[in-house]
Amino acid sequence: MAFQDKSVMCVDCGFAFIFSAADQEYYSSRGYLIDPKRCTSCKEARQTQPKKHIPSLKREVSTITCVRCGREASVPAHSHTASAIYCNDCCVETGSPVTRDPGQEVG
Repeated sequence: MAFQDKSVMCVDCGFAFIFSAADQEYYSSRGYLIDPKRCTSCKEARQTQPKKHIPSLKREVSTITCVRCGREASVPAHSHTASAIYCNDCCVETGSPVTRDPGQEVG
């Protein structure tokens, strides 16, 4: 297949850049099926930008008093219900089941 230089519009700056026959041959040899979308300047600028960080989800934590031993413990998203709430140690000792979020699968 004979490659020829072609003009491509940069999606960032809007200017046309040349996608050379040599570059097309290289892309083809690597199995790339899509032409580049950015000119060299915009591509380099994009690579030097810091990556967008997706913040981790932070759980709301409440402090409770264990109904068995009286110690304070931290629990995630405590709903103030009338049920008995144990610290981790008492929960293990009593064999109390672990409460899960209603939408969470057990597995």
